Amino acid sequence: MSKLKIREFQAASRKGDVKSLRRALRKAVKIIQATDSENQSLWAMLEELKASEVENHQSLLKNEIADVLDRTQKMVMADIGEA
Repeated sequence: MSKLKIREFQAASRKGDVKSLRRALRKAVKIIQATDSENQSLWAMLEELKASEVENHQSLLKNEIADVLDRTQKMVMADIGEA
């Protein structure tokens, strides 16, 4: 919320005018609702990024494990061949 909006709300509350207060509160509620909506969208994006990173990490781990197993198998086969 911008400082200007906060000052508007403060000015309306000092007036003591019920209509001004009501307008200020309606604006505040709209701003809070918009902020809440943006917040929810950001959390959803973060969850998607996290899921994507986990998926990418798992893929890298699987490939690395497969490479290690392949090298180990080749080493064992080479040792058997020498025996």
